[in-house]
Amino acid sequence: MSALDFTARALALRATQQIKQGGSVILNGARADGQADDAAALNGFIAHGGFVDFPQGDYRVGTTLEVSSDTHIRMAPGARLLPGTANTTMVSIQGTAPAAWVALTSNIAKGAKTWTHTSGAYSVGQWVEFRSNALCTSGPNAGIGSKIACVRKIVKKTGTGPYTYTLNKGVLDHFNTADSAEVGMPTMVENVILENLTLNRENYTTHISYGIYLRYCANVRIINPTIIGSKDKIGADVVSPDGIKVNYGCFGVEIENPTLKHLGWYGISVAGEQVRIGAGSRRTCATRSQSSIRPMVSRPTCWSTA
Repeated sequence: MSALDFTARALALRATQQIKQGGSVILNGARADGQADDAAALNGFIAHGGFVDFPQGDYRVGTTLEVSSDTHIRMAPGARLLPGTANTTMVSIQGTAPAAWVALTSNIAKGAKTWTHTSGAYSVGQWVEFRSNALCTSGPNAGIGSKIACVRKIVKKTGTGPYTYTLNKGVLDHFNTADSAEVGMPTMVENVILENLTLNRENYTTHISYGIYLRYCANVRIINPTIIGSKDKIGADVVSPDGIKVNYGCFGVEIENPTLKHLGWYGISVAGEQVRIGAGSRRTCATRSQSSIRPMVSRPTCWSTA
């Protein structure tokens, strides 16, 4: 068991058991013939969450598949998602950034698991994001104008005003009112399992943007993914396409046994927090590097006005 928040395992199992009407995408409108665009049928079914089964077949998708909370997707042997158009992001696990920000009314010390605010608007089980005008001072983000930030979940609330909130993990930096530190409420996609996803085929012609794109999500397991780019061994690097991109606002992602091939940039790029990558096949044709797993940043998250 890793240090990830594996309340996720119990929650994701519960989600799988919750929606028994979930099932085969074939029985819910997908053709799986490699010709018809199955994206609309798949998105319509996946939006309900629960267990989603992909039987053997080629599922052509012209637009991104959007995964919601409490979803377990499992692909059978011989099932593949094929991009219907060039530069498609194939699968997205993506919540939304805070729509509004409120100034902190007291400082939060580095490492603290509690914070105090005059507002009682925040609830147990809710995710919050802290950010500040203080710049990152270490790691790859130092000196480029990136500002400190992190996402946390509220696990306890006490008081009648001011209120004291307890977080699921201590913050990684000082968030001070003097630095215009503020708090917002993102919408997170939580408790997702993607099992045996196979994306694209080895033909060197069909470009994908990202295989799996994650942003503002928590407690995600990606098990045995196979992600194939289109970069020829002798071709130039392709800008942007990563096999799996764990972007900012993510907390608790486990990627087990990935197979990553012919990708023009990184196999896996990481900007989230508590991300674990297990062993797997990480071959890339990029001339930039023979290692296809690279951290995007050393800090869990950051923000910039640029």
